[in-house]
Amino acid sequence: MRTRAENPEYLKIYEAFRNEYKSRVINNKKIGYIKRALKLLNRSRRSRLGVNLYKIDKYTKENDYVFVPDKLLAVGKLNHPVKVLALSYSSKALEELKRSGSEILDVERFLKEAKGVKIII
Repeated sequence: MRTRAENPEYLKIYEAFRNEYKSRVINNKKIGYIKRALKLLNRSRRSRLGVNLYKIDKYTKENDYVFVPDKLLAVGKLNHPVKVLALSYSSKALEELKRSGSEILDVERFLKEAKGVKIII
């Protein structure tokens, strides 16, 4: 039996994505990355994996919007600035993001601004 998540950051992000999905469906707008993000967030905690910085560096370009459906870890270097939303961040990953000039966005700003989001898993 699955229990409800208690992480407040997870709940905030999940509810925001779910509300955005519902409003886009009602208004016949494109749902794009939101449906995929909800599926990834809906996975059990055990099947969600952390993402390392080298993956973000490898698969993104400068100023891309990136969603990480779990913890962002600090393995590797980030050589260009990106705009990131993740469930949590390791302390070294935060330092590396600041060094590269990246922005860490809250969920409301991310949903409002993001176009062409890359989901890194």
